[in-house]
Formats: sequence, C-alpha cells, structure tokens
Amino acid sequence: MNKLKRQQMYSLPKMLLSKVSIAIYLLGIALIDLLQLCNYQVVACETGIQARDELLKTENEFDLILLDLGLPEMTGLELLQIIKAIDKLKDVPVIMMSGDDETETVAACLNAGAEDYM
Repeated sequence: MNKLKRQQMYSLPKMLLSKVSIAIYLLGIALIDLLQLCNYQVVACETGIQARDELLKTENEFDLILLDLGLPEMTGLELLQIIKAIDKLKDVPVIMMSGDDETETVAACLNAGAEDYM
C-alpha cells in the first residue's frame, strides 16, 4: 500500500466547531475535549467570519461542521447558506446548534441544507 493511501486511512476525521456565549463556550470546551478523545481533529471558531475563513482555506477539508446559530459578525444561518453555495463544502454535513427550539428556526436551518439541528 502506498504511503498516501496509508496516511488517508489513518488520518483523523476533521470538523469545524463554531461557538458563542459563555455557556456555549464552556460547553464547547467540553465538546472539544470529548471529540478529541474520540480522535477528531477540531478547529474551533468564535465568530461566523472566523469559521467562514477556516472553511475557505484550501488546505482545510472537513468531515463535519457543528455550527452555532447565534454567531457574532455573521449568523450561523448566513454561514450555512454560504457553505451550501460552495462546491467544496456543499456536501459536508452541517449540524446546527442552538437553544432556540422555535419550529420556524429549525425549519429554516433544515430548509437551508442543515443535516440536523440540536
């Protein structure tokens, strides 16, 4: 087996995690620790702009995006719409996170292409 295939087989899954607020920040730290214990590479971002910039870097390829709905500078829903419009990212599953359980909010995220909402 060639070296590249071996590296691909053993590379850790990579995900982007966006988070906001103190409570979400603390939960985010716990979530990051848990995901790293499960052998995920985690790229954590605090704003929608930071998350967008990380997603657009050519060297970054993500297997999953956990996206907070209430991000500063750019909402999670706005970022989701950008993600789904970019060929490189449109097939990456996005799970939206929020304490907002309004039916309209959940529906808007799912209709915009989110895989799930929690």
